[in-house]
Amino acid sequence: MSFGSAFTRHLWSSSAGRGDGAGGRPEGKPSASAAEGRESLTKAAGALHRAAEHGNAAAAARLIKDAGADPDAADAHGTTALHWAARGNHVGTVEVLVGAGAELDKADQAGMTALMGAAMNGSTEAVQRLLEKGADWRKTAVASLNGRWLSEHDSGKDALALAKREGKAEAAAALQAWARAQADKHEQAMRKRGWLPPEERPFTGAKYGSHAYEHEDEDGNISYHFMW
Repeated sequence: MSFGSAFTRHLWSSSAGRGDGAGGRPEGKPSASAAEGRESLTKAAGALHRAAEHGNAAAAARLIKDAGADPDAADAHGTTALHWAARGNHVGTVEVLVGAGAELDKADQAGMTALMGAAMNGSTEAVQRLLEKGADWRKTAVASLNGRWLSEHDSGKDALALAKREGKAEAAAALQAWARAQADKHEQAMRKRGWLPPEERPFTGAKYGSHAYEHEDEDGNISYHFMW
């Protein structure tokens, strides 16, 4: 299929071959499934998806600015340009898309966000950048009823659980470190308001306190909770 008018093809070719991150698909035609999904997109949006898949940040920026490509445009599978960039660990392209207003936590029809895709692919730098930009690390996959890849195997799992399932140790470690840091920030904020954890209180018998703790379920999935 064609990925755009002569103008959008020029935007793509003018900076082709200069991907911004490792782990992406070699330059050339998109995969068959990607091409099929993009049939529903406008020409500019289709070109943007291709640029994101290959980590071509310069082309992505031009398509958004000059061709009016919607950074949140989703293909027939619900996949957005940010999904492609995150999966491929294309941090520069992630920056362009988020800077243009791409929705961080938008899920595809399989219930996957960009952060989940990056975690599953072991795209650690993209995981870190998405977290820094505000992606919700607690969000869990909930597949659309109309989705093409409904999977009980993925449903209900967050980015950390998905990274661990796929054996992506570095991505999992980055997510665990981020979650612990958020729990620490919460505790420090509470301490400034005069709260003390139960073990530091001068009295006993308190049933509940505000306390951040780590929980590991029978499948080895770790989650972080606040008890009030």
